[in-house]
Amino acid sequence: MKMNGPKDPIIPAGGVREAAQAPARSRGQVEEQPPRNAARDSVSISAEARQLAEHASESTLSPERTAEIRRKILDGAYNSAEMAGEVAKRILASGDV
Repeated sequence: MKMNGPKDPIIPAGGVREAAQAPARSRGQVEEQPPRNAARDSVSISAEARQLAEHASESTLSPERTAEIRRKILDGAYNSAEMAGEVAKRILASGDV
């Protein structure tokens, strides 16, 4: 993901920007508009990121499966070297790492 925006300095917590400190405008004053060619914020999402997002939504677990895994973790079912090795093999085989 690529984000572009104005090069404003970071304002510390509780800080106030100069524009916020400007006096209130009286009735009838025209507010200045930025030039039409002024920089605008933008975000670009790569094709790879889009593909990853699609894949992530396909691989979500059902609430029942999530509860089953949680129960097994709490019961200690995964607390063995054999199980840790199997989990590691599956993670590596999935290509997510």
